[in-house]
Amino acid sequence: MVSTWYEYFRGASGFTLAVCGIAFYLVPGRHPGRKQQGTVFASSGILFCLSALDPLLRTQTDLGNLIIIAAIYCLSQALYEIVTQILGFDGRHREARRVKTVGLVWSGLLVLLPLLDYAFGWNAVKADSEGGSPLGPVHAAASIAFFVWPLVITVVTIRLRHFSFRDLPSRGTDRSLLLIGMGIIALFLSLMLASQILGSARIYRIANTIAECFILAWYLYAVARPEAFARIRHEMHDERKKNLAIGDDEARKIDERLARVLASGDPLLDPKLDMHSLAAALKVPQYRLSGYFNERLGMSFSAWLNGRRIELACKRIRERPDLSILDIALDSGYASKSTFNTQFSRIVGQSPSEFRKTNSGLEAIDR
Repeated sequence: MVSTWYEYFRGASGFTLAVCGIAFYLVPGRHPGRKQQGTVFASSGILFCLSALDPLLRTQTDLGNLIIIAAIYCLSQALYEIVTQILGFDGRHREARRVKTVGLVWSGLLVLLPLLDYAFGWNAVKADSEGGSPLGPVHAAASIAFFVWPLVITVVTIRLRHFSFRDLPSRGTDRSLLLIGMGIIALFLSLMLASQILGSARIYRIANTIAECFILAWYLYAVARPEAFARIRHEMHDERKKNLAIGDDEARKIDERLARVLASGDPLLDPKLDMHSLAAALKVPQYRLSGYFNERLGMSFSAWLNGRRIELACKRIRERPDLSILDIALDSGYASKSTFNTQFSRIVGQSPSEFRKTNSGLEAIDR
């Protein structure tokens, strides 16, 4: 009886989510996150439908895997876009293309690698936790790896954006719902991974049921509160901006460390100096150092670096008329004369040669 109700609920919820997700996606308008949420609902619905109908359709294993992998890829991409939009980092097209490419490569490997079981005639090592079908070693590993990409891309995106729980709305329903949602997703992925490793149909069904109820509740909430996504995004943006602000004490510590590092053997002269290496030398997180430059100094790291280097170059031009412009460029941390000339003219308003004539009365040494 329980098995019958499980199969019925899985098929009904899957069909409902697939249809409603497609409708969600096709509704006109430019509501933030609407299409991405529609992709989540439709992809999840297709997965649930396929799972429920498989005993009736007897889908060939490789064809079923192809459909599952395609749906999981779409689901993963939608989750990535939802996370980036909520955290306020949408619009990074180069990163989005990279995520799509890596996801496609990963999905392609999951489609092709199980064919090795047939190519080498490897025997089954475990049964599918849902249908009980025998799986070869590579196929069994792929059945676990199905769920790796959505987890990895979500975690990596959150870490790259330096998300912390402090960035959640400070209070109210939105904060509670986000925490509950994150907890349910973590529970589902843990149970699903455990079911695949242990080959447990019972754990698999529990995980599936949790996911079905959660996504249905998500859909109903999105319909009832269409403005919720934009509101949560706005609230998290405000919280994040407040948490990322550089306080007086932190700015003073960075000032002191930066002065010590610059005095200990000027890193400005290293052409390979970048934000990452300077942050490591200061023992400050890179994103905090970026905030220091932008908030406290009112400029980007590259603007600060070029300003300091050109200041040093001006000093050397005055003090060392025997050096060529190329020597001064290299001594100031530039790898090429053309880059040095461009930055010098932009900041000073004169070329290095013109500056030398104005300040020393000597002809420029251009060799």
